[in-house]
Amino acid sequence: MPDQNGRCRIQVSANNMEAYLLIDPPLGEGTWPIKEDALMAIRAEGIGFGLDESAIDKALILRSAKGTLIASGKAPINGKEAVINFFFETGVFRKACLEDEYGKVDFRQVQTIQNVTSGQVIAEKILATPGEPGMDVRGREIPAVPGKDKLVKVGKNIEWNADGTKIIATNGGEPTMLGGKVTVLPIHELKGDVNFDTGNINFSGNLVIKGNVESGFKVEAEGDITIYGNVDTAEIRAGGNLLIQGGVSGMDKTEIYCGGDFSAKYIEHVSVNCEGNITIKESIMHCQVSADAKIIVEGGKGLIVGGLIRSGEEISAKTIGSRLGTVTELDVGVKPKTKQEMQELEAQIKQNSESLEKAEKAITILSKMPNLPDDKKEMLQNLIKTSYALKAQIAEIEARLQEIMGDIQNPNQDKGRIKIKETIYPGVRVTMGKTTIMIQDEVKYATLVYNEGEIQIQPYR
Repeated sequence: MPDQNGRCRIQVSANNMEAYLLIDPPLGEGTWPIKEDALMAIRAEGIGFGLDESAIDKALILRSAKGTLIASGKAPINGKEAVINFFFETGVFRKACLEDEYGKVDFRQVQTIQNVTSGQVIAEKILATPGEPGMDVRGREIPAVPGKDKLVKVGKNIEWNADGTKIIATNGGEPTMLGGKVTVLPIHELKGDVNFDTGNINFSGNLVIKGNVESGFKVEAEGDITIYGNVDTAEIRAGGNLLIQGGVSGMDKTEIYCGGDFSAKYIEHVSVNCEGNITIKESIMHCQVSADAKIIVEGGKGLIVGGLIRSGEEISAKTIGSRLGTVTELDVGVKPKTKQEMQELEAQIKQNSESLEKAEKAITILSKMPNLPDDKKEMLQNLIKTSYALKAQIAEIEARLQEIMGDIQNPNQDKGRIKIKETIYPGVRVTMGKTTIMIQDEVKYATLVYNEGEIQIQPYR
């Protein structure tokens, strides 16, 4: 047989992602191929991407007819799908009991309502990526499959930010998926009772409770609260109006705060602080009640008995007190917050006066000492500065107290009144401004007003 040199051949995979170098042996006195022969074969086959020089050298050494991998393509990286990260539970909200700082679980602190505020980001969209193209061994680009976009519809009180990556609440309330849309509901409706199944409730919108509020629980809302049932020994705080269609039995453990108007069927042994009007259908019994505006109890019994009732404008009821002479205190004509401010200012004056007295005694002692060292001189200067500051504060507080005292001593006759539609009994203490009287005999169908420093009993009007 004639002499024949060895030969290099290139074998490419069907997907053009791999290239192999095959070495055919020489015949007779022929020679084995060298690297230049291999490179010529590679160029002839159009292999130009992913070459491995060391693999070519290895193939020439091994002289394998089965082939050695000398080039690999780069597979494309497909794009990632868009992802929506919700910062609220979109399904059944996980009920998680909370632990306090000592690790004690409070089973009343069950989170069942999710809150957001206006401007809060409630979901974030991570955009789909286009991916990275690949390349086969012949240098041809392999396109990547782009990631799929994910569409999210938005409902009420929701908007996207400028680049479409964040979902933002435009109002406070409860975030939810409603009809396939992200929505913030300004009203949360609880169809049952507030109990261990729901835990305490704190909501940033309006709250509707279809059932009762059981003993020991706390209900708060930045907006209005409507309770269709009754309230036991609980704490209720409404930033707006509060409507309780049933009654409140507080056992002297219930506190109610209302930033608007408050209405209930009856309240017993309850502490109420209201910035608007209070309207009770049947009775207020043994309560501590304060309202900046009117307190009206005219439906059913229309009874006020026991406790302390403060109103900035008017108290109106069918019956006040009882035949048993139950002590009932009524204070009308000055806003309760004004009297509270006065008490706080008086306490502050007392504290400042005591501090001033101590400072002046120290100043007197230090002033009489001859040859004061530097530290004592500095102390004396600081005490003098403190005394001036305390005197200025006391003067400012006294001026404000004078204003308040003027309001208290001269309540508005048109607003500061008590209206009794039927009977006010002995044992009722009435305060208007700085004047107080005790009702000694039954009085019927009357209006109590403040006039020229006296509380006068006039016909009902």
